Amino acid sequence: GKRTIVKQKKDLNQTFKSGPIVLTINAIQSATLKPSEDYKDMFDGKDELTVITVNMKVENTSDDTISIYPNQSVLTTDTGKQVDADLWFSDDVGGDFYGKIKKEGNVIFLLDTPAKQINKIKLIISGAHNEEYDSLSDDVQIELSF
Repeated sequence: GKRTIVKQKKDLNQTFKSGPIVLTINAIQSATLKPSEDYKDMFDGKDELTVITVNMKVENTSDDTISIYPNQSVLTTDTGKQVDADLWFSDDVGGDFYGKIKKEGNVIFLLDTPAKQINKIKLIISGAHNEEYDSLSDDVQIELSF
């Protein structure tokens, strides 16, 4: 298909904590995607959709096993839309972090709202927990603007 970047912010380097997890948002991007005929089924048959990409680094600063799932986060927009991260297209930046582990990649969100209409997003990530499933922090809510 054809992807056209509409808005982006690079070099954000905004850092957030969830227990011993340090989450850094590096960049955000909104783009319009027009899937080719062969791949439209992967996008519910849509001719056009918006792709929001959040590039991040996730690091466990402790020696303990800590779990957090930013690749299963929720995104809300200033246009009143809410969508879950797309696990199929997102990189594996979540899960169990066995000690001082770092993961980096993109979390992808697919929306019907035209990209040019989206100026602000909020990323909501469930707080980190330990091996006993004890919560180590509240949910992380990250507000970002294009």
